Amino acid sequence: EWGLVVPLPALVGVQVGQAVSLGVRPQDVASAPGTGVGTVEDVEAMGWEGYAHLRVGDEQLVVRLEGERAAGLSVGESLPFLLRPDRVHVFGADGRALERPDA
Repeated sequence: EWGLVVPLPALVGVQVGQAVSLGVRPQDVASAPGTGVGTVEDVEAMGWEGYAHLRVGDEQLVVRLEGERAAGLSVGESLPFLLRPDRVHVFGADGRALERPDA
């Protein structure tokens, strides 16, 4: 559990306060203040880009970084992140993707 509040668009068949699972791709997470802060556990440097593996509560989140930000990151560092609500995938208790009314 992350202990984060992520504003989401309306979803078909979901009630306010209902537990859901979130999925997000590393390229859809910004290294910017907004949603939370994670602790860097690992950094995969891949030239111009890199992937930071963050610990957020009991969960792990992977963030794609570019340029100097990717090269200058160290294990143990705190990294703020922003989840874009329009890029988050939401799943119900049965593991099936929940539909957005505009989809």
